[in-house]
Amino acid sequence: MKIGDIPDDGTMATVLNQLFHTYKGTVSLIGDAPTSFDVMSEELDDPEASFAKKGKYVLKFSLFVKDNETKLIFLGGQIVNGWWEAPNTAPIIEKSVQLITQSNYIIQMPRVSFVAVESDEFKEDGVGLIEVTGTILPPAGAGVKSRRSRQYQNPTVSAGNAQNITVANAALAGTATAFVGTIVSQQWSCISKPVAAADPTIATPAALNTNVTGLVNGVYRFQLAAKDENDFESKATVMVTVALP
Repeated sequence: MKIGDIPDDGTMATVLNQLFHTYKGTVSLIGDAPTSFDVMSEELDDPEASFAKKGKYVLKFSLFVKDNETKLIFLGGQIVNGWWEAPNTAPIIEKSVQLITQSNYIIQMPRVSFVAVESDEFKEDGVGLIEVTGTILPPAGAGVKSRRSRQYQNPTVSAGNAQNITVANAALAGTATAFVGTIVSQQWSCISKPVAAADPTIATPAALNTNVTGLVNGVYRFQLAAKDENDFESKATVMVTVALP
């Protein structure tokens, strides 16, 4: 689970942070059944018209109470000289929320209104929790939906086109794009080389574009691995064939 500040244009937050771990077995996203009512007349047995109103969706979870920052986000208040001080009135807390389930399903909710209470059990097996209830509200941004979901996808990675060269060095050019968020790391490596050849030197393995030196006659395979901010990874390879004169 990640949360972020709602942008001024009322869309889904693009900067999201994982600030906490949820307590096992407490996370749920449940929608109320739609309600309907009929417009009846004295003259007819059947309704003149029927109207429906969709039910609200509620996100619930509990957090380990570990630091003042987490309390500040969900309970409001202030931090003074290292002390968290509870607010005198219930704060209005609205955030964007993103969930990625264990089955790699991503759910985005641009605007969620939170209320929370602190619950502490002072016993041997007691746990300090912040119990949070979030109501999903219509986003302020034009055309923005209150919820959207789909199967998560790994980053899209390319290691470039195969190369046939007649020199002892090559230029590697890769690309990496995250499904959501950003790419946080990329790494080149040599995964195969000619028999008895020394390892080639990759100038900047953590850059998308880099040079390789120390090549000899034969076929090399270089791999680019990229990981996104949600720890999903993809890999791609490129073949470099060297024929020195």
